[in-house]
Amino acid sequence: MPEFDGLTAFRKSGFHRVRDAKHLLSSIQENAEEQGAETRHTRGAMYLCGYGIECLLKAYLISQHPHLQRLSDVLVELRKTTPDVRDICGASGHDLPYLLTLTGLSGSMDETRKRQANLCSKWRSSWRYNHKVARRDDAEAMVDAASELVKWINSQF
Repeated sequence: MPEFDGLTAFRKSGFHRVRDAKHLLSSIQENAEEQGAETRHTRGAMYLCGYGIECLLKAYLISQHPHLQRLSDVLVELRKTTPDVRDICGASGHDLPYLLTLTGLSGSMDETRKRQANLCSKWRSSWRYNHKVARRDDAEAMVDAASELVKWINSQF
């Protein structure tokens, strides 16, 4: 059983990862005169903000099952009625559009939220292995969208 599998851990981590992403981008501005500063940490910021959304979606999913406290228990519960639910405690748990579908939140989204979710759906957990530098404007757009989306998800609890 994963160590960090509960509602509180996911909810707090979601906000912390997005805050960390913003901090990485702000460090670019603080060191603007340094060579390569414009793109330093851009991929890392994008990577962290995706995890922030993932964490908040998992927290919301747990909150939909108040008698359960862990995501792994929610998965067992979901599979009782829908056996083909993918393993959200494994690799499928990094699939933001899939998590959004499981939560049912997509039906409550206005056009702005849909655009934010669409932009953030480009996130991949495999970016941790990606050595390619992301453009600063792409990183800023994703971090801004993630920040707003995380706030909105939190308001739905």
